[in-house]
Formats: sequence, C-alpha cells, structure tokens
Amino acid sequence: MPSIIYSLYTQHRKLKLVAYLHATRQRLLRLLVLVQWAHKARAVSEVSRVLGTAANHANALRDAADNLAYLHSELEATAVAHHDVATAMHVLQSGEFLFV
Repeated sequence: MPSIIYSLYTQHRKLKLVAYLHATRQRLLRLLVLVQWAHKARAVSEVSRVLGTAANHANALRDAADNLAYLHSELEATAVAHHDVATAMHVLQSGEFLFV
C-alpha cells in the first residue's frame, strides 16, 4: 500500500512539474513575441518618420512648382513686345520699306 501512495505522489509531482514547465514556456514565448514586436515597432516608427519627412519634401516641392507657375504667368503678363527699332528707324529716315 505505501508503494501505491508513493507512486501516486510521484505522478502528482510529475504532473505539477509538467504544468509548471508548460506555464513557464508559455510566458517565455509571450516574452519572445513582445521583444520581436518591440523591435518591429522601432522600425515602424522609423519608417513613419521617414515617410513624414518625404511628405514634407513633397509639399515643399509642390509649393515651389506652384510659385514658379504663378511667377511665369505674371512674367508673361508683363512682357513687352520687342519691336524692330532698327528697321523702324531705317523706314523713317529713308522713307522706304523693303520686303525681303
């Protein structure tokens, strides 16, 4: 009879040990997942920062292009016709205009 009690006691100890090891393994796996996620979170944060900087550069380039287009339209509006002053002076002085 004492051997049966001893064998039940050792089986119970083994089951408790297996349960403890299983719980410890689960905790270590959760910790591993957390560490891997934290590493990826840093990478995601860095990518987010780079994308923000790229968006700022894109906005600045778009604003510069808009300003250049506006300046170009203003320059066209203020453009003065280029008259052929030399030919006009010749016509006024000689009184003749030659078609070439």
